[in-house]
Parts: sequence; structure tokens; C-alpha cells
Amino acid sequence: MALSGRIWLLFIWWLAEVAIAGQDSLQAFREDPRRWLDAPLIKHNADGRLVKQLPKDSASFRLWNEQLKQNIDQQILADGKQGWKAHDRPQDLFDYGVKVETNIHKLRSQARLSERPWSSHYWPIALGGLSARYADPSFRALLDKELEEFSLIRYSSVVEHYRQPAEFLSLLHFAPAQIDFYSPAEKYDLLVGDKSFQLTNLGKRFGQRWIKEDGTVAMWMGICHGWAIASYASPRITRSVEVLASDGKTRIN
Repeated sequence: MALSGRIWLLFIWWLAEVAIAGQDSLQAFREDPRRWLDAPLIKHNADGRLVKQLPKDSASFRLWNEQLKQNIDQQILADGKQGWKAHDRPQDLFDYGVKVETNIHKLRSQARLSERPWSSHYWPIALGGLSARYADPSFRALLDKELEEFSLIRYSSVVEHYRQPAEFLSLLHFAPAQIDFYSPAEKYDLLVGDKSFQLTNLGKRFGQRWIKEDGTVAMWMGICHGWAIASYASPRITRSVEVLASDGKTRIN
């Protein structure tokens, strides 16, 4: 068989494997959305090799995680600009095999993308991250009050704006319209059936180690590094949708 014929056979086999894997993934999601969403991502390094992930309950993972936190804290507390480092590789944000031009003199002065990244918000940690109820009028009123009385926004006031799961349990006996004002984290917890609202409460605790003497958290910190990747890796959002939570009756939009 000619070499080109073998290449085509390999290519067709690869497409079949991808299709089967995709179907298996969708089936797993339908059967148990929470387990599927919580499963670790399969990662590859710059050479295309599978990255072996450390078990979260292992001593090696705990040591690596602690060192990572210390490095992040040191950079944040330094409150200064960071220079370019060896691991700052923009090509790691793209699919394996995509060529990235790093010579600034060879970059185009202007260009237009076939798929344009969409704009969003960086969900500042100082406001609770994805746990912030951005659409809730009472939350916006709280922020205005903080600025008017203290000329700053205290982290404790923001994260104590509401409590879960206590509030949701009380809503079960009243009109569910208040759920429309829930944060993205709360809606996710409802979607997967997490009655303890773990993601929501994690977002509300996440900024505690960065609280400054005046009770605030630096407003520049957020998840822009996640939103930026999603803005070109995921389709542009064009409309809102309504879904049923895992209980089969709570409507989320």
C-alpha cells in the first residue's frame, strides 16, 4: 500500500476514535452530569504527551499545591509588575500543533478573525467571583452603600450578603422567582444537584487569604485567565436558555 494510502487510513481511524470518544463523553454527561463535570481534564504538554496528574490526596500533590499558593501569594503581595518568565508561553493556550508567532516585528499591524472572541467580565475575587449576584438589585445596592460609607468595598460584607444552602431551603416554601437573581455558581450547584452549594461557598471563601488590613481584596484579581480562553475556545453566547435542575422541577435561566 502506498504511503499516502496508509496516511489516509490512519486519519480515518483517528476520526473514528474521536467520534466514539465524543459519543462516550456525551453519554457519560447524560447519565451523571455532576460526575462528568467534576472529572479531571485530560491534559497534554507542549510536546503532545499526556500529562500524568497527581492524585489530589497524595503528598506530592499537596506539596505542589502549597508551593503554587506560596508563589502566587508572593507575586500578589509584591504588588508590582512581573517580568517575562520562561513558563510564560502563549502557545500553551492553543491546541497542540498550532504555530504561534512570537517575533513582534513579524506580527501584523491589523487583522480580522473568522471567529471573534466574545467580551465578558473577569468576575473579581473581591466581589465573590462566580458567587457574586451581579443581577440582584440588593447586591448592587450593597456595593453602593459600601462605597458611600467607607469609600471601599469590604470583603466580609460582600460574601455575607447571602448564605447557602439556608436561603434556597427557605425558598422552597415560597415563589422561586428569586432564583433568577442567583449567581452563576449557585445556578451550577442547583444544576448538578449539589444541595450543600460547594462551588458557591468556595467562591465566597476564596479571597480570604488575600484580605488586606483595610478589609478589602485587590479588585484586579479574578478569572480573566479562564474567561479569555473560553472566549475563543467556546462559541459566542447569543441568548439565554432555561434548563431544569437535577431535581427535575427547579427551572434555571
